Amino acid sequence: MNIKDLKTTYDPVCDIYSAGLIFYLLLVGKPAFNGKTYNEILTMNRKADVRYEESDFKHIPHEALDLL
Repeated sequence: MNIKDLKTTYDPVCDIYSAGLIFYLLLVGKPAFNGKTYNEILTMNRKADVRYEESDFKHIPHEALDLL
């Protein structure tokens, strides 16, 4: 896939979204998108389709969840 294939324009909000996904990974220990293929993950990412499991957040401090 080539960067030119993406039919969207870049916006700085992408950086904030990406930082949130990295923070989620650091807190929970697994990626926010659990697709099996690159295309599944890309589709979930574009839709911001994060599937939260309540059990993943039991050990995380309230302040960290607020920041997330």
